[in-house]
Amino acid sequence: FFGSDRKRKKDPQGELNVCVAVYEGDAHFESCSVSDWNGAGMLLTGSSCPHISNCTFHGCVAPALVLIGQVNPTVVKCLFQNNQSYDVVCKNEVRGCFESNRFLNCNRNSILGMDKSTTVFKDNHFAASFHSACLIPGNSTCVIQQNSIV
Repeated sequence: FFGSDRKRKKDPQGELNVCVAVYEGDAHFESCSVSDWNGAGMLLTGSSCPHISNCTFHGCVAPALVLIGQVNPTVVKCLFQNNQSYDVVCKNEVRGCFESNRFLNCNRNSILGMDKSTTVFKDNHFAASFHSACLIPGNSTCVIQQNSIV
């Protein structure tokens, strides 16, 4: 997609500068790249079922992938690398599946799940996160199965 030389977009609340924003409806992203973005890489909201596969999120300043609302994403075989904030933030009843992704050198927690999010993480690889691979506060439920964390 875009690099740091592109004009920033803001979400409706004006809180995040985002590269790609989908507020309603389904989206399919295949073999895309968000690199060196001075904000969030991708923001998906509403009650959609996005499919993100073989994509790269590299060097985002804000969270690389932000999911808000009753989003039901499938994120498969993506690379999250050298992001300055969280790799993935799931907020407000996100229900999704992350499978066979690589989370490398995140500056914070790779995954932050909150506000009644129910998410499955299977066969992912986490390496060298600054804090921890996953931070799941009390009112969220995540299934974390067959992942490697080094």
